[in-house]
Amino acid sequence: MKATDWEFRYWAMIFGLIIGMPFWLYSIDSQNVTAALANWLAPLTHSDPALVTRVIFRLAAALGAMMSHLGGFVAVIAMGVFCYRLILREESELGTAQGAPYETFREAVPRLLPSPRTQIPSAGGRAIWTDGFRAEAWYWGFALSLGVFTATLEIKPFLIVLGVSIALFWVHSAKHKTG
Repeated sequence: MKATDWEFRYWAMIFGLIIGMPFWLYSIDSQNVTAALANWLAPLTHSDPALVTRVIFRLAAALGAMMSHLGGFVAVIAMGVFCYRLILREESELGTAQGAPYETFREAVPRLLPSPRTQIPSAGGRAIWTDGFRAEAWYWGFALSLGVFTATLEIKPFLIVLGVSIALFWVHSAKHKTG
């Protein structure tokens, strides 16, 4: 079942909810995945649990590592289902708008798994890296906030860096909508 018009229009907000809402599950399951793993590994390796936690975060710096067991499971399932529904919606619209050229593209390029080799020839356009970086800067801020959390294991610095990156994203988005 493909995504509705509303879901397709507000996909970014829905992603935010899918990622944010599982953190409320800490009220049911109060220990995050990384802390549980670190508390299990620390005695086996005769290490400090905080050190093991930092090592795990550095190896897998992902938001899921900060979620509770239940929250991580819910987020993975919800994100997978929602992304697949968005893919079906986008494929349907692109097929309608572009017809045979899109169908040729879709048959040549895998839907979900990346290919180690180029599947179609280049269109010849020149990449504008500064525009691409600016458009994705919020994700770099998010990665930086995860790095700050990994280094400090404190939620306040994580939230400050994350908040600044979101604010910059909103300012950038508003600037491009009006100008």
